[in-house]
Amino acid sequence: IAMLAAGATITFGATTVANFQIEDALRHDLQQHAEVYATALAQQANIATSLREVERLTYAVGTSREIRSLALVGGASDLTLGATRRAWVGMARSELPEPLLQAAWRASGCEPLRRLDHERSIYEAVVPFLLTNVNLPELLDQPAAIHVALDASDRIAAARQTERLLLFGSAATIGATLLIFLLLTHQQIVRPLERLRAVMARRGQGDVTARPRPAPNAELQSLGDSLRDLLDRLDRVQALQRAVVDGAADAIVTIDAHGIVRQWNEGAEVLFGLRAADAIGGNISRVMPEPHRGAHDGYLQRYLETGVGRVLGFAREVLAQRADGTTVPVGLSISEARVGDEVLFVGVMRDMSDELAARRELQQAKETADQAAAAKAAFLA
Repeated sequence: IAMLAAGATITFGATTVANFQIEDALRHDLQQHAEVYATALAQQANIATSLREVERLTYAVGTSREIRSLALVGGASDLTLGATRRAWVGMARSELPEPLLQAAWRASGCEPLRRLDHERSIYEAVVPFLLTNVNLPELLDQPAAIHVALDASDRIAAARQTERLLLFGSAATIGATLLIFLLLTHQQIVRPLERLRAVMARRGQGDVTARPRPAPNAELQSLGDSLRDLLDRLDRVQALQRAVVDGAADAIVTIDAHGIVRQWNEGAEVLFGLRAADAIGGNISRVMPEPHRGAHDGYLQRYLETGVGRVLGFAREVLAQRADGTTVPVGLSISEARVGDEVLFVGVMRDMSDELAARRELQQAKETADQAAAAKAAFLA
């Protein structure tokens, strides 16, 4: 939007300046034509042999197709000596229905005036000169003026057409420039950023081979290099984590706030007899015997609402249930992990069967020894 506004502003400014120049050229062209007719008539008037010839010459010059009207006013009485409109001949200058001619006449004499009327498509000019015709002593050295009214419709139409073409050309040029700019921006910035987003999306889907491609400019290349280094470090950390988790003899299980299994290591596969592919995506309550199986989701919800947990942060012995339905005593420790806004729980479980059996044997041996000692004491007594 900002670029379009800037382009529109530039187009408007350039077109406005050009329109002023076109208007100035139009007026200059019309002025030259008016002065040519006025000069030709003034020269003919100054060599005419009679007033009748002056009248005839004025009418002859005024027969040009682009002249709307032509009038020559002069002499001591400011009479109309010749005009294309015959009815004007002999009329006093003050009686002529030409406002521009009346405005040009001052107490000190006639002043040159020019006016372009766009509404009527007429260009008017009042050109003063001095009568020096010795053949007409009554007009010798008398001030005079020629009023020329030209039909400017063709020139005005041509000027408007030029303005339209200029406007279209300016708009097309700026539009093409903006289009090239947008294409370059898309190629140099937008597409590389889209590729970076695609890399991150592939990483989010588990594609560890996704890496940024070379960028077309230094800034995005630097960003891509930083992202590549970050992904490399992340891969090293994840590889180390997998090595630790997968190599652990204990069962390590990660669940989310809804009890859905996110991670299930080889130790968990051995302990519960359940493959990771079957466990991940299911609810952890699957490996819990009743009554904990049906209540586990409520345990999680209560902890998330109150922040009070009974099993977090310390080890305890619980019963777990294998895939075949048998139960197994396990030592359980749970810790909480937060990744952004997501809450995860990591549980570490160890099979306590052998340890409990050893405890029972030790307890039985102790009880047997105590019984033997009591019997011996009774015998000696």
